[in-house]
Amino acid sequence: MKTLLMWGALLLLWLGQAQACDVCGCSSAGNTLGVLPMYHTHFAGLRWQSLSYRYRGYETLDQFQQIEAWGRWYPHPRVQLMAALPYRYLARQAATNAGDLQGIGDLSVLLSYSLIRTPDSSLRRWHHHLLVGGGVELPTGRFRPPGETGMPAQFQLGSGSTDLLGLLLYQLRRERWGLHLQVSGRWNGTNAEAYRFGDQLQGMAYAFYWQRRGAFSLMPYAGLAGDVIARDVSRGIFQAESGGRGLHALAGLESSRGRLIMGGQAQLPLWQHYAEGAVISGPRASIYLHVLI
Repeated sequence: MKTLLMWGALLLLWLGQAQACDVCGCSSAGNTLGVLPMYHTHFAGLRWQSLSYRYRGYETLDQFQQIEAWGRWYPHPRVQLMAALPYRYLARQAATNAGDLQGIGDLSVLLSYSLIRTPDSSLRRWHHHLLVGGGVELPTGRFRPPGETGMPAQFQLGSGSTDLLGLLLYQLRRERWGLHLQVSGRWNGTNAEAYRFGDQLQGMAYAFYWQRRGAFSLMPYAGLAGDVIARDVSRGIFQAESGGRGLHALAGLESSRGRLIMGGQAQLPLWQHYAEGAVISGPRASIYLHVLI
């Protein structure tokens, strides 16, 4: 299925107000791999992402959004190199303090290798793809000590440290139906201010269906996504009300015509325990536009 396109969607979403807490929010919403496009060719594009949280018991409204330029290059049929550079926007409205922050975030680079990839053929009923990868996130975004801004440590453009990335992905497909499993992680370093954001582990599992409608191809998908975030550490001391874990319902749709791909994805929380219960997560979303090269 030469034109099989995966992950993401042209999904029309209503998110309400994007909210974030002042103990867990923005750093945990930093660069993530998200749903990776699996068509086997180079691409360049833009992706918009939004996450929302609110802080239990306080009238604090935080807003996190980012738009990133990202792309992929295949130096070898089994090797792919991906890179993403975000521009981030953070805004806070509260009775005691308010402000916003915007600018370049951290640059991420990921190199992946296909251990197993069944060739597309009408003679094969089942198709498999097993992908492993690793990379680095560089501190191109500014980190400011919380004492300088009066804002929480998580209200940052970047982590201020060099962080490691990891990826394990498996896809099973039969005819137009398929199953996708993905686990990604980020292991953070300690920055110059002796602050270390908690490591993150994210996973997703969903089923998809590919179909063609005239000149367009469509791929809706739905499943589950979850994340586990370790507690932050400042000067060797674990930070209270940081880290956490959650489970989310995931849905998306992708549409393509020729070399143009539009897609999006939304997540709604099913269960969560962030920052020792002090944080309530809201919707998450991403929308992207790609051009195949």
